[in-house]
Amino acid sequence: MNAITITRSGVILASHTTDHPRSSYGTLIWSIEESNPDPGPAEWSQEDNGKMAITIIGVVGGWLVAKQPDGLLIGIIWSDGSYYAECIVNRRTQTTTSRAKLSSLQSGKYMVRGTVVLPGDTDAMLGSRLM
Repeated sequence: MNAITITRSGVILASHTTDHPRSSYGTLIWSIEESNPDPGPAEWSQEDNGKMAITIIGVVGGWLVAKQPDGLLIGIIWSDGSYYAECIVNRRTQTTTSRAKLSSLQSGKYMVRGTVVLPGDTDAMLGSRLM
């Protein structure tokens, strides 16, 4: 995977880095620099895939919630380790969403596509990745 960086006004909020205690033999580790960034514009970039403007909504249950240019909400894992990002979907219908507010995303009605939602796990209310 090519290195991904999320920045705001030139300040790194999160990035892939080899300068991390979990990195071995030059392995890229997803590293969070700003644990609870304010809502507003930011930029997601990857070496070969260019740049994309995103709008940060907030952090919910270990996920950075942001709006993509197409309006869909995405969840980006917001803890050090492996990178994962995917659209946020309604748990019942599995349809993507563009209008859910932060309070609705904390209700248990939504999840990050490709994750598992464990009953009663309020620390990962948008789901967990199983490795």
